Amino acid sequence: MRGFWRDEEGGITLLSALTMPVMLGVGAFAVDLGVLRYNAMRLQIAADAGAVAGVRQLPDTAKATQTAVSLANLNAPPNAGQVTLASDVELVVYDASTKTYRTADANAPANAVRVTASRDEAHQNRVLGFFSRFAGSAGPFSLSAHSIAIMATDGDGGAGTACLYALDPTNSDTLTIVGSTTVKLNCAARAKSSAATAISSNGNAAQMTATSICQTTSPSQSPRGYSPAITKCGSPTADPLANVAEPTPVNCKAGGTLNGTVTAGCFTGATTFRGSVTLAAGTYYFKGASIKINSNSTISGSGVTLFLDATSSLDIVGTPSISLTAPNNGALQGVVLFQSRSATGASLSISGNSTVFLDGILYAPATSVTFTGNGTTTNPARFGSVIASQVHFTGNSAFTFGSTLPSATSGGHSVLVN
Repeated sequence: MRGFWRDEEGGITLLSALTMPVMLGVGAFAVDLGVLRYNAMRLQIAADAGAVAGVRQLPDTAKATQTAVSLANLNAPPNAGQVTLASDVELVVYDASTKTYRTADANAPANAVRVTASRDEAHQNRVLGFFSRFAGSAGPFSLSAHSIAIMATDGDGGAGTACLYALDPTNSDTLTIVGSTTVKLNCAARAKSSAATAISSNGNAAQMTATSICQTTSPSQSPRGYSPAITKCGSPTADPLANVAEPTPVNCKAGGTLNGTVTAGCFTGATTFRGSVTLAAGTYYFKGASIKINSNSTISGSGVTLFLDATSSLDIVGTPSISLTAPNNGALQGVVLFQSRSATGASLSISGNSTVFLDGILYAPATSVTFTGNGTTTNPARFGSVIASQVHFTGNSAFTFGSTLPSATSGGHSVLVN
């Protein structure tokens, strides 16, 4: 018996038997850690891909969500199933100056897309690790990744795609805020003028906030009311819709008084919108027309573009109710109001009362556009984007601009911001 206790043969076997479970556990844990890291990396790739692809579809929110879901799942880990559902895509308003975001709404349309990619119980695709399968004491594991993307103008440091362009190449004061007007842009503003005072303000109460505000030449002054401060643009400012062809008039007829349901077409001469007017989808070409919208009018329409040739004028009297949405496809996609490029030196006044909602691009590249009215900061006049020769805001009105340009014409690129 004493010889048995002194016998050291087989000690290694006994030690191995005692330590083998520990070594196997450590090895299994290492394998699990690798699996988790791989899945976390692939989920981040999926979220990034979905956000970058989705934001390029704005302002078409349905298409943005659909595209984000599709691209996220195409980049998901193998055998992970659906890592991103439609409910995992958020259309948000991103503030580049504070690097924060909030949910988009009617007053502030989305300028960014936030995507979440997950492997968890809710998606029925939790990660099963090696250790959890064979040791039965860990997992399955839940993982998720998030990503936000915006459209950025080339050379402007990711400050966001512009939705306000003042294209006059030489004049000073091409973009101005006057009086006590309040302008909020969920996007960037750009002035093309080579004048050092291309952007200016007049009045202690006038304010404009944007993701960035820039002009072609370094500013010689720091006009009050702009946030952030005006800078020199990092890339040349050009008309983003320069390649969009002007429509052609067909079968023009006298405008007269328009009320009830109106079909798209060409109208000439004195044209008055009176009472309740519903515009059917299409292009409304005004040739040599003097257009008046009466104070008591209510005008609505979806998929509508109003085109004014060089000899047409628009006069909005009082405080009518106007709600027009641009087409989401076709040659004039995203354009709700188009003043001819031949209208050099023309002027256009847009009422800014709280019952004005023009969802789309106000495109008047040769025209000076003035926004005025009596909108309030709690219920502002709402617009999409404006591209004009000069852009002026005056009075005591409040305006919100939120829609970026369609991705095909934005001239920018989508970038991740988190």
